[in-house]
Amino acid sequence: MKVRLFSRAFLCFLLLGLPLLEWGQTLPVLGKKDIVILYDNDVHCAIDGYAKMAALRTKASQSTRHVALVSNGDFVSGSALGAYSRGEYIVRVINAVGYDYLTLGNHEFDYQIPQLHHFVSTLTAQTLCCNFQSTASHKPVFQDYAIRKFGRVKVAFIGVTTPSTPSSSSPIYFKDSQGHFAYTFCQDSLVEVIQHRVDRARRQGADYVVLLSHIGDDDVPPTSPEIIARTSGISVVLDGHSHSTIPQRKVVNRVGDTVLLSSTGTAFVNIGCLIIDADGHVSTRLIPTKEIVEEDKKVARVVDAVRAEYRQVGERHVGVSHVEMPSADVDRGRITRFEETALGDFCADAFRHILDADIGWCNGGAFRKGINRGELTFNDLYSVFPFNNKVLKASLSGQDIADALEAASALLPHANGRFAQVSGLRYTVDTSVASSVIFDSVDVFVSVSGARRVSDIQVLNRRTGHYEPLAYDQRYTIASTDYVLLLMGAGMVFPSLRIEETARHTDAQTIEQYLVRDLGGVIPTRYATLDDRITIKGR
Repeated sequence: MKVRLFSRAFLCFLLLGLPLLEWGQTLPVLGKKDIVILYDNDVHCAIDGYAKMAALRTKASQSTRHVALVSNGDFVSGSALGAYSRGEYIVRVINAVGYDYLTLGNHEFDYQIPQLHHFVSTLTAQTLCCNFQSTASHKPVFQDYAIRKFGRVKVAFIGVTTPSTPSSSSPIYFKDSQGHFAYTFCQDSLVEVIQHRVDRARRQGADYVVLLSHIGDDDVPPTSPEIIARTSGISVVLDGHSHSTIPQRKVVNRVGDTVLLSSTGTAFVNIGCLIIDADGHVSTRLIPTKEIVEEDKKVARVVDAVRAEYRQVGERHVGVSHVEMPSADVDRGRITRFEETALGDFCADAFRHILDADIGWCNGGAFRKGINRGELTFNDLYSVFPFNNKVLKASLSGQDIADALEAASALLPHANGRFAQVSGLRYTVDTSVASSVIFDSVDVFVSVSGARRVSDIQVLNRRTGHYEPLAYDQRYTIASTDYVLLLMGAGMVFPSLRIEETARHTDAQTIEQYLVRDLGGVIPTRYATLDDRITIKGR
């Protein structure tokens, strides 16, 4: 046995002309009947990894003809490069790589349904999603699953995305002209929808079922481990959404069988490798992308061309920052989602000053990158707000402001995208008081039913420069994005809202205006100290 194993490894060395150590750092020694499925998730426009993914496929293909590439969602959004092209730059690169199957992440919906249909139509890979369905027909909008033969072995790929997509994107994107939901993500029947596809694929002869999942292992129920526990017939779940790094986790399904769960992290820090060997043994592993030396030259040229095209727009100089303003902390995660931050103060100030409003409001989930100390390009600002949301001014009642703050603080101390970074406003949250906010089935605010955890709400009097208690029956002007004010983004609703000034600029353009017009091109050191706008008690 030892001699046979050595011979197989030595044969790979001779055929490929590669050092054994380098090969071992990326892929194991493969047999010609092995099935290899390379996968990613939550790439979020980190396009440098695609040339390495293509190179890895080439290496695997030199040992076995049975190789496929899949992605588990959130690929077209997450950086200025993605937002500027509304995902089309990313699709161009993905097509160059030659993926076989993709499922949709919640951020594939960031550019609205018509743009989603457009770039799906240009993808060479098959888009699979069983639970994004029309409410009229109860049929999937895209293909729900596909079965592929690898020699004599049939593998089914089923796509599924998180039911929380409407609230993490914008609920209004999914409604018709009468305000009714035209689409559903099958939140109340998700497990049954998946099981139905698994059973159908098995009846059609699938030897293995791979769930291409953008559900996550720590999001709203049912999580990916819960789906495994409540189903049967799935062999492997390749997961996304939570940005978890899972080389291989064994989860028992409802009939006692072991199912593998794996996830690569985010931004191409790893590439996943699922292997079904000739003996039927199934395994998953993660390959650190930094250990992959080779790049596919064709894909690298496409990446370079995309970067050069975008560079003309993004790399113009706009100013300088004297302070470091991060959006996340290595140990505590996305800090804009659960506490006051310098970045939040700066951007909310920009909204308030440029729109000449009483209040500036940024939802914490909008921030994708921080601002570093030093020279700034427009791309640096665009990377903070990469979704091209428009900033507008509206007026609303003090009662609406109080209710919105209650909704924005409902999940504290846990991070959440609706948490409010503010300007011209102060408030206190007592997390020892249980939230009484009621949200509907897609996480849209409905009402406050009991005790309030937000208190001491004060609004800056622009005439005197002093903060005064919020008047519930008074109207105030607020500057925020169309995502928050008009599109029910993060589940926010403002019943008394009236538009005072329509949107003229994006959020990134607005902070550029503030930097150049009001700050003379320099973010000053005063932003190094927090303004005590948000006090959180009870932690």
